[in-house]
Amino acid sequence: MKKITNMKKAIYLSFSLLAIFSLIAVAPSAFAEHGEGGMAVTVTNAPGSSTPGCETTDNCFMPSTAVITAGGTVTWENTDNAAHTATSGSATDGPDGVWDSSLMMVNGSYSVTLDAAGTYDYFCMVHPWMQGTVIVEAAGAADAAAEAAAAAEAAAEAAAEAAAVTTMSGPSIDAADYISASGASVTSIVANIPYQISSPLIERILNHHRSGRRLQTVVLLLQDEFASRLAMLDGPSNHGPLGITTAFEWEIEADPEGQVNEIERAYSNGLHALQFIVNTRFRNGIDKSWNDNQCRPFWDGVASLGRPVLFTIVPPCPENTLTDYLAQLSLWREWLERYPEVPAALTHGFPWGMFLEGNRLNLPAAVFEPFEASSAKLQLLLHISLGGVFDYPYAEFQSVVGQLVEKLGSERLMWGTDMPNVERFCNYRQTLDTFRVHCAGVIDDRDLENILGRTAADFFTI
Repeated sequence: MKKITNMKKAIYLSFSLLAIFSLIAVAPSAFAEHGEGGMAVTVTNAPGSSTPGCETTDNCFMPSTAVITAGGTVTWENTDNAAHTATSGSATDGPDGVWDSSLMMVNGSYSVTLDAAGTYDYFCMVHPWMQGTVIVEAAGAADAAAEAAAAAEAAAEAAAEAAAVTTMSGPSIDAADYISASGASVTSIVANIPYQISSPLIERILNHHRSGRRLQTVVLLLQDEFASRLAMLDGPSNHGPLGITTAFEWEIEADPEGQVNEIERAYSNGLHALQFIVNTRFRNGIDKSWNDNQCRPFWDGVASLGRPVLFTIVPPCPENTLTDYLAQLSLWREWLERYPEVPAALTHGFPWGMFLEGNRLNLPAAVFEPFEASSAKLQLLLHISLGGVFDYPYAEFQSVVGQLVEKLGSERLMWGTDMPNVERFCNYRQTLDTFRVHCAGVIDDRDLENILGRTAADFFTI
């Protein structure tokens, strides 16, 4: 391995994001909270955390990392509309017996006092994607940590001076060489970032940036493969989920032309489709409709590019209620009617938990209304939100699959996994076998072929 391999145009982030930023070394203060005097802290369950999604932004529990002084108390308050637990241990290994809140009903609370310094992981037994951490510091450590965090943030702000990406290549680039070339004032450098953590790292950078603590300069020393994939430089084999930093939901009104240009640039490098995540807008404090007149120039530009658009409409949107969800589906239907020539798909299926009646699913007629548009397709992703309710092979879904084939036709249905998240409940092969084995009596071979590949191939014109 090269000491530090080519950077190329790797750190292309569509906003001028370049201040030195180590999420590991600089930012923990943004995600941890000290109580008054380090002796007390309150953690709340994020609204909508009973539905998967909060784990992608590390905010199922707020704060996700709570810091107290030894002998201090952590209190969990359930502000969500579903029951939760705060149970020490992990979803993988189970409870470790240090504490267990049992079920906290809506508006309920639970407190625990911790005397021994250390790091304690915990999770919700009902919703295992909800995970958090309690750090218990020895007396005097909290003040020192707070001072260090404040100093780091001040240094990062002082480094906010670069407005464009500076790139260097070489078999042995020294950090000082890059600092000299970029003119940046460096506080931290993250070097040789493993490919496996690249997407979460980028997400943490973006979340920090849009939280109001604007970054000007980020320096990342990357392996060549990571760099190429991030910038989508070297052909179709390098186009994938790393090339996600192209357009921002919170800027489509302010700069529609610029955002469309970014998307077009990605398409020119081989990207096949645009994904629009509706609830990202709400999580970023934008309560205006994504389909109003202010957004029209953006969507007109997207439509003119002629590529498929994937819509992810999952709660909270803006709240975790059926009324809000159906309202967003209605907006999507309007979008489909306005742009009938654009291939469009609803990802992640439906929020299945909203339609549970005992041990069966009852889909209301309203969820099918957008599919009156012939351009609309549906991704079937079943296990994420219901894996903790039903067990593999999910026999409860067989009738649902049959209903969807009957109502929509298999040529409008696409299988999906959301890997690796689905591994919480079943593995990759089992997600396939849910359809190809356990739905054998519900759908025929042609339907199966469509769901497991043909529909997607046609959708993406592969």
